[in-house]
Amino acid sequence: VEPRGSTVHRASRPGTRHAIDRGAPGWALLAGARPRVGERHQVTACRAAGWVQTTAEVLPGMSAIAAPILDIAAIAVVHLAGHPVSDRGPAVVAAAARAIADRLAGSPV
Repeated sequence: VEPRGSTVHRASRPGTRHAIDRGAPGWALLAGARPRVGERHQVTACRAAGWVQTTAEVLPGMSAIAAPILDIAAIAVVHLAGHPVSDRGPAVVAAAARAIADRLAGSPV
């Protein structure tokens, strides 16, 4: 659901997919897996930092912050490029990924 006063409206058909090797959500999914020969440096950097951020990698005018959740999933926030969420978003998204991973592993949050 998008607010009526939103600056941007983005709609996709059900089943629309983006390449896993482009953009923060895909890189976070790949970062949750074991390192692969020839993987993009952004995947390696995401694995080390626990999060990754991109701008206009998949959608023009949009940015994304994503973090891997164990080796099974990723969490991402997609937002307007240049929005202030970019300043504090990585820490929040990484913390959310850790909290979800802890719950999935059966640890108390």
